[in-house]
Amino acid sequence: TTEVLTQDRAFASVHSQSAGTKTTIAMNIFNKTLKLFVAGYDGVLSVYEVNTNEGGECKQISQH
Repeated sequence: TTEVLTQDRAFASVHSQSAGTKTTIAMNIFNKTLKLFVAGYDGVLSVYEVNTNEGGECKQISQH
C-alpha cells in the first residue's frame, strides 16, 4: 500500500502587519535558525524566526 502524508493543521503562522498588501515570501536557514522573510509590495521587509521544534506563532525579529 501507499501512505500519503497529510497535515491537518498549520505548523507555523504569521500575523502580517501589512493586511491587504501583496507579499512575497522566502525561507532560509541562517545561523542554524529557520527564518521567514516577508517582503511587501509596500516596501516593508519583515523577518520572522520559525520554531522548528514546536511550531506555532513565528516571532518577528526585525522589520526594514
